[in-house]
Amino acid sequence: MKHTLPCLLLLLALFAIAGCRPAPLDEEPGATAAPAQPAPTATAEPTPPPLSTPTGEARGRAAAFCPELPRPALMLFVAAGDAGQTPAGDVQLLDPFGGASCVLPVGDLLPGRVALAGGSLFFIDPGASEPDVDVIVRVGPDGVRTPLSFTAVETAEGAFISGFAVSDDGERVAWGVSDPSRSQDGVVNRLWVADVGSGAIVAMAVAPVGAGVVPEEGTPSASAPEEDASARDVDVVQSALAPIRFSADGSALFFTRQPLGVGGSWVAFAGRYDNLYTLDLTERAPEPALIFDCTIRTLFMCLGDFYAEGAEVTRLAYVNEEDRAVMITTGGGQDINALGTDADYIGAPTFNRSGELFYYTAVLADVDAGPPLPEMGTLLRVAPPTADPEPLASQPRLLPPLAFLDDEHAVVNLVEGDGVWGIGIVGVDGSVQRLELPAGATFVGVAR
Repeated sequence: MKHTLPCLLLLLALFAIAGCRPAPLDEEPGATAAPAQPAPTATAEPTPPPLSTPTGEARGRAAAFCPELPRPALMLFVAAGDAGQTPAGDVQLLDPFGGASCVLPVGDLLPGRVALAGGSLFFIDPGASEPDVDVIVRVGPDGVRTPLSFTAVETAEGAFISGFAVSDDGERVAWGVSDPSRSQDGVVNRLWVADVGSGAIVAMAVAPVGAGVVPEEGTPSASAPEEDASARDVDVVQSALAPIRFSADGSALFFTRQPLGVGGSWVAFAGRYDNLYTLDLTERAPEPALIFDCTIRTLFMCLGDFYAEGAEVTRLAYVNEEDRAVMITTGGGQDINALGTDADYIGAPTFNRSGELFYYTAVLADVDAGPPLPEMGTLLRVAPPTADPEPLASQPRLLPPLAFLDDEHAVVNLVEGDGVWGIGIVGVDGSVQRLELPAGATFVGVAR
């Protein structure tokens, strides 16, 4: 796979803001969307349907799309068109070991905006079905496309869906909406959680986080007037609420208030998120709960990852760039381990599905122009969380981890020349495998 570094950085930034980790596939498809009443959009404030209560059931998993491909599989966005144009192309699943691939039925869309869950495929239709309207679409195992009309956002005046996530069983969807047209003083940011089948609103949050939630009767408690949003509705910081993922049993949602307009090379940020919040979806009108905030520690975009057991966050990993250390804490903030380095860069702490932590260090090469490149990149493992770090792989072309294929294999970027990136698989045995990918391919996520 050949891809210029600036273009890939742009696509990765889109993926990070969307907060999109593809959900696993499950046996039973979600119900066909037929909302009883539309939820609020960026330009209208209808009364949502009554609140519903989660079942908390976890279902077995099966591949309803591309069943011939073994799981887990890589999810790739394969760009089409001339360089410099708005990215468009196909989303494909790829068996990283066998090489077989399969195109998902989403059509042209931006990368990082697709999820597989509950036997269904979900993606954001960016105005293709209706001009100036973004909406999340569900594709069932029978191939029928159903726009989730309660997620529709009119985009003519700058509003957009800032990200979405789907519960493992495909029955819940969470999405953020950022609307700069609703106030002269800032941006109105909201996050919604709804049942896919009925459109019933389960929860809501606005930024600044905690300023408004869904009250008992199911009506947003901080509805902003069309022309003059109330002070507590307005987010004066350029940020957006973005779902990260649901808990495995669907009883909680983890989300972030992510800054917008932040750019830079891969060494500019050591983490993925600036903060972490949770909504307890077993409550009728849940209040957003702050789990972690980088700004409290006078840090920025420092949180690399978190590990949850059920709905409870039990471990966090963030980077203190001033001390050049990865810090592991409990969900309550108690320090567990400090992992320092003498290298030029340390970052991208990432938990695998079993709770083992991996992170990345690099000695940077001297370059005359362009983004920094690793002279030597190293991936390290920490298991258990109190242990000393164990180096797994060190290579001049190794870049930070993107995600875990499974507990034994991490997906990473590789430098394949002067500013050209590829994708590889690092095994816990230290092996590094470069993947042969279609031209214009960018990593989006993992389908399970």
